[in-house]
Order: sequence, then structure tokens, then C-alpha cells
Amino acid sequence: MKTITSTQTEYVAEESVFQIPTIFTKLQLRLVFLVAERWRITYGIPPEETDIDRWYDQFLPTQLECLEDYSQLIPGTPEVVVEC
Repeated sequence: MKTITSTQTEYVAEESVFQIPTIFTKLQLRLVFLVAERWRITYGIPPEETDIDRWYDQFLPTQLECLEDYSQLIPGTPEVVVEC
């Protein structure tokens, strides 16, 4: 685990655990550990990849359903994209 400190936020990167390099805020990392610990307490073992896949497959449709209600295009974005 490598901690990266900037003037604004501290981030933690754990590349060996993830397939792609990922940067978490400390809060996000705490939540990952909290969920894993609660899973272990409930089921007696840490979550496995199949558990995570099943949970993600159930979560993703809910996230996509609410995306339209809670996202707005930043003004000027289309013009910037056209310039690229």
C-alpha cells in the first residue's frame, strides 16, 4: 500500500489488489474495509470475488436508474469536446 499526500487530500493506492491502478480517498478506503469486516462478521469468511461480482451485478442497475436524476452536463462541455 502506498500513501500519497497532497496539500488537499491524502490518497491510498493499492495496485496489487486491483486489476488497474486505483486511487481511493481515505473515506472510500474505510468504507471498503468496513463492508469487508461486516461481511466477515455476518458470514464468517471474507467476501470472495464471486460475492463481489454478485453484489455489483445487483447494485449496477439501481445506480444506472438514478443516474439521469442526479447528473447534469457541465455547461460548456459539448463545445470543449468538439474542440478536442
